[in-house]
Amino acid sequence: MILVGRDRRDAARAALTAARAAAPAGTDPGYLPLAEALLAERDGDPHGALAALRDALCEEPPGRWSHRAFWLPDTVRIALALGDRTLAATAVTLAGALADTAPGERGPRALAQRCRGLAEGEPGALRAAADHYQRQGMRLCLARTQEDLAAVLAAQGDTDGARRGLNHAVDLYQLLAAHWYTARADARLRALGVRRGPRAPGAAPAPAGTPSPPPN
Repeated sequence: MILVGRDRRDAARAALTAARAAAPAGTDPGYLPLAEALLAERDGDPHGALAALRDALCEEPPGRWSHRAFWLPDTVRIALALGDRTLAATAVTLAGALADTAPGERGPRALAQRCRGLAEGEPGALRAAADHYQRQGMRLCLARTQEDLAAVLAAQGDTDGARRGLNHAVDLYQLLAAHWYTARADARLRALGVRRGPRAPGAAPAPAGTPSPPPN
C-alpha cells in the first residue's frame, strides 16, 4: 500500500506479483486484495478495484479478526463512490462482526467505527477512530481516516471542518511521501467543493471535525 501511495506503480506491481507467488494456496490473502484494488484505482479503474475487493470477500469472507479486515474501509469508500450501497453495508456489517470477535481490542473497534462513520455519515464515529490512530502513532491509518472524515463533513456542508480535515490528511500523507494519496484526497474533496486552505504562520494542523470557534 505504501508503494502505491508513493506512486511507485511498477515496484508495487512487482511486489504484488512476488507476494502472490510466495503465498501458499489456501492461506489468508492478507493485504494482497487491497494492494490489487489500490493499483486498479490508481490506474483509473475503480470498478476493477471494487471487483478485486468484492471477489476476495466472496471467495473467503473474513470470519475472525485479522489483517484481512483492513480491506473493509476501502471497500466502503469505493462502493459508495460507485453507488453500491449494498456492498458498503455488507462491509460495515463484517467490520462490526469482526470487532465483536475481539471485544477487548481497540484496533478492531476503531476500524469498525471508520467503516460505519463513512457509510452512515457519522463524524463522531470517524473522530473516535482517528483518536485511536493518533494515540497509537498510526500515521497512514490516521491520514486515511481524516480524509474520510473530511469527505463526510463536506457532504454535510461543514466546509471549514472538511478543509481542516483535508489539511491534516495531506500533512500526514506528505510526511509519508504518499504523493498519490495526496492527489486522491485533493481530487475527492475538490469534487465536494473543498480545497486545502492556508494556515496562520506557525499554526499546527487541527484534526478534522474540530469545532469552529463560536461567533463573537
